[in-house]
Amino acid sequence: MQWHLLDPRTLPALHFLGKLAMADIFLIALYITLSKGIGLGTIETAWGLYLFTGCILTGMVLGFITDHRTNHRH
Repeated sequence: MQWHLLDPRTLPALHFLGKLAMADIFLIALYITLSKGIGLGTIETAWGLYLFTGCILTGMVLGFITDHRTNHRH
């Protein structure tokens, strides 16, 4: 890796973390907030949260499938 500070075995984990976009991070933070509860009011989940989750997961799955197919062709 750059400047030989990381072991090359960490590359798959870094590749996975690099795939996470800000929407994914927002979704994870939102679920943590919902699970812990902020105590200042009530948070109600509506259909949009489930749709957003489905879109994020579909995008991640399609990205991994695309990477898998392009890596096996080379």
